[in-house]
Amino acid sequence: MINVKFIVPKYSKDPKLFMEHWSSFYAYEFEPNYLENINDPFKNFDSFHQLYIWKNGMKLSKKKYATIKKLYKKSRDFKRVSKIFSEELFEEKFNMHKNPGIWMMFLMHLFQPNNYPLFDQHVYRAHVFLNEGTVKEIPTSNKRKYIFFKEVYIPWFMSLKSSTKHSGKLLDESLFTLGQHLSKIKNQPDRLESVNL
Repeated sequence: MINVKFIVPKYSKDPKLFMEHWSSFYAYEFEPNYLENINDPFKNFDSFHQLYIWKNGMKLSKKKYATIKKLYKKSRDFKRVSKIFSEELFEEKFNMHKNPGIWMMFLMHLFQPNNYPLFDQHVYRAHVFLNEGTVKEIPTSNKRKYIFFKEVYIPWFMSLKSSTKHSGKLLDESLFTLGQHLSKIKNQPDRLESVNL
């Protein structure tokens, strides 16, 4: 695991300025897939499929396509039975104690985008850097990822989001972009010192 230590003041700028700065560099080829489908991800399979292409960053392999077809059916069934989203029921229905991968956390976001932020290796890297001044890679264990997501990342993200007037999506874009940048320079301490926060 890469662990570059660099002590940085916690939020040396106003969080709103941080978000506006880093989100301005956000560019993602599949962004329309998200924006055009997030308001009704379960409307039909194509909407669901487009969102997972966005998450995957490329066309899905046959194996991944088959996986999301099953996931879509299960999600529609769950949505029909559970009129009000319940994290406990979700974890039980989708076997989260055995299968808590990034795609399942993304599914939580699809059900409740305002309560479950987007999560991946880049926002993890940004979170750790902002809070510890360290560049770390996301744990390989899906269980450890999920525990971090629920117990650390969600409360932190929601607190940061509430301190600004910006959307969760804009906050995600800024963290994602910072995390990508850190990945490119993580072995260059001199460049880490010049990261604009």
